[in-house]
Amino acid sequence: MKTLILVDDQAVDRRCLPWSERDCTLVGKASTNEEALELIRQLLPDYSLIEIKLPAMDDRTLKNKLGDSVPCAILTAHQDLKDFKVSSAVEHPLRRHFIWQLLSSVYEKDNEIRQQAAELGICLEADAFVLILGQVDNVARYKSKYSVKDHYLIECSMLDIIRESLTPVFPGQFELFPLEFGKFAILLLQQPSQSTEEIRNKCLQLERSIAGPLRSYLQISVTLAASGVLKSPSMIREGFIQAEKLFIYRFYQESSRSIFADGTPDFRPLTEPLRSELSGLSVSLHNKADSASTQKSLNSLYALLLLYRPEPGDVLAWLESLGSSLRRDSALPEWPAFSHIERLAEAMDQLRAWLRQRDAAYEAAEAASVRPEIARALHYIKQHLTRKLTINDIAHEAGLSPSHFSLLFKKEIGKSAIDYVLERRIELAKQYLREGKYRNYELAEMAGFAHYSYFSNTFKKYTGMRPNEYKNTLRMNIPL
Repeated sequence: MKTLILVDDQAVDRRCLPWSERDCTLVGKASTNEEALELIRQLLPDYSLIEIKLPAMDDRTLKNKLGDSVPCAILTAHQDLKDFKVSSAVEHPLRRHFIWQLLSSVYEKDNEIRQQAAELGICLEADAFVLILGQVDNVARYKSKYSVKDHYLIECSMLDIIRESLTPVFPGQFELFPLEFGKFAILLLQQPSQSTEEIRNKCLQLERSIAGPLRSYLQISVTLAASGVLKSPSMIREGFIQAEKLFIYRFYQESSRSIFADGTPDFRPLTEPLRSELSGLSVSLHNKADSASTQKSLNSLYALLLLYRPEPGDVLAWLESLGSSLRRDSALPEWPAFSHIERLAEAMDQLRAWLRQRDAAYEAAEAASVRPEIARALHYIKQHLTRKLTINDIAHEAGLSPSHFSLLFKKEIGKSAIDYVLERRIELAKQYLREGKYRNYELAEMAGFAHYSYFSNTFKKYTGMRPNEYKNTLRMNIPL
């Protein structure tokens, strides 16, 4: 019989639980890390059960201090110890080894696979299976939250949460396997007579069962990819390959949800007309424009990509290529690395964040080159560009009299405040004209002009052409 020490700070006395039924004897209990260390060194138990949310469990965790001398079974705050098996201290590595052996074709015959599984307490006695792969969203960020030493603890906790969430819903109907950090496989035991719709509903029920607990306890979401029906254990490898290929389809998902082999529309090629349309929308991103207009351009890009669903790799490559034109100054922030991004929404968030950083860098450089009063005025103009602006308002923000402000602004910027505001508004209007979605009188108002005639005259003054003439040059691709 194995000896065991329980490390748990909860007030409930768990020493009375039937540990003997798990083939072990509870020889000691500690409520702090220090007590546990002393007790383990004295008694040298076979197992040490640790509450993962024990206070003071930082990077120098109890498990790290123990090293490999004492096997550790990991508990989480939500677990019911009555259902806990000490053998799970080594169960996860054995299951991981088995599934990778199976996926590597070390075991190929059904009888051999079932025999090896049975020796590990894994039930594959079913007439059909569905393999569901689960992967933590943004696994790199999730992984970086924890030290490498704690990865095993966190992985065990995640697997325990999944198992406990599924057991009441699918008793005796599933097997759970760890694959790598943040990735796992669930094998649903099926009846061949079940319809595709029944299997789909079962997978969705599984998704709902684990989503809440994982979000609540570990603050993570997972995407699930389900294979088709597998009629024998030897087909599990085929199901794994099928499910693995489905993860690319989450690229256009706005939130985590299950992906099924029979419900994934094909991607389209990134054709030249579509590439041209994307480039046209991205032109506005080259300008240091009002943030609201920048967001509109980004939203249009996002909507267009969702509509056409080009190959994700082509989209990410196109986003990478934007860096060469948008980041022309080496002093600007580094361009985001898009190649490993899982979802389009995440890519657009990265692009938005970079544009905000770029604008902040421009503002900082501009503010550093002028007096503080003028820097405040420039910031005020940027924030109120499309609203009614007067010299008195801007001067007040700068803390100067209107006359003193006007003289100082022209000296620092090289042009009058009125010219500066009008130039910025015309640049904004040109952006809207390039987008081609608004009528002239609409974009005039959006750019801060109260009357279209004034806008048209001002546009010609600063560009040498009327708004419609500017539109025509865009249609003919005349360089401006």
